Amino acid sequence: MITSNIPNLDSMNMVRAKVDFYNGSTLVQTCTCGDFLEDFELTREGDNSKFFGFGICHKLDLNLIDLHRTLKVAKENTVEIGLGDGTTWDAPYPTFYITELKRNEKTNTITGTAYDKIYWAGEYLFEDLGLDTTYTIWRVAQAIATKLGLTLNIPTAILNDFLISYPEGANLEKTEDLRSVLNWIAEATQTVYYVNYQNQLTFKRLDRDGEAVKEVTRDLYYELDTKTPRTLVTICNATELGDNLETTLDGETGAIQYIRNNPFLEL
Repeated sequence: MITSNIPNLDSMNMVRAKVDFYNGSTLVQTCTCGDFLEDFELTREGDNSKFFGFGICHKLDLNLIDLHRTLKVAKENTVEIGLGDGTTWDAPYPTFYITELKRNEKTNTITGTAYDKIYWAGEYLFEDLGLDTTYTIWRVAQAIATKLGLTLNIPTAILNDFLISYPEGANLEKTEDLRSVLNWIAEATQTVYYVNYQNQLTFKRLDRDGEAVKEVTRDLYYELDTKTPRTLVTICNATELGDNLETTLDGETGAIQYIRNNPFLEL
C-alpha cells in the first residue's frame, strides 16, 4: 500500500505504469512493463540556489526493449505517462516532448529523453510574442503560455501581482529569450513556475504557513535524506547603477536572495 495525493492510487495494492506515444492526438503505441517498457525515470530540474524566480522542468528518461523490432515510435512523437491498476489510469504528469531517441542495434533497446514545454521556452524570443507597448505581467505570461501551446494558471491569491501595468512596456529587449522572461516574471511576483499535469503554465508562491502536500516519513520510504531547512530572511533588488532596495525580517537569520536588473522591477 502507498500513500499518494494522486486520485485512485491510495487504494491500490500494486501500481502499474505505462508510457503512451502519440502522433498529434492519435495514439501510436502503448508500452508497459509487460511488453516493451523496461524502466523510466522522472526528475524535476530547477535552481536549488534560489527560493523563487525560476522554473521547474520535468525530464523523462526511458528505456524500451524491442526484441522483434515492432515498436512504432519516433522522435516527433509526444509521450504521456500513466499510473494505475492496469484498468484505471491517472496521468499525474504533463505531456513530454522527445529530444533524443536512440536504438542500440546490438541489444535492440531504445533509449529516449523527453521534457515538458518549459524546455522549449528558450527557443523563442520576446519579439515573437507580438505584444503592444502597454501590457501587464499577466498579459506577457498569457502570451508565453499561448506561444508554448499551454494554458495559463495563476492562483487568485497572487493574481494582483500579475496585474501590474507597464504603459511604455518593461525594459525588455526584443531578443530576450522567453525562458529568461519567465524567470524575471517569477522573480517580480516571488513565484516559481512549472507545467502541471493539465498542461497549464502554473505560477506558485511558496507559503511559509501552508501545510505540506505530502508527508515524508521513514515509515513510508526506505531511505530519507534530511537536510537543514533554509530560511529566506532578506530580499535585495540590485541594479547595475547601485540603486539597491532591501527588505529583511528583523531578528531573523538565514539566506539572502538577490534580484539583479529585473526589467519588471523599477526602483
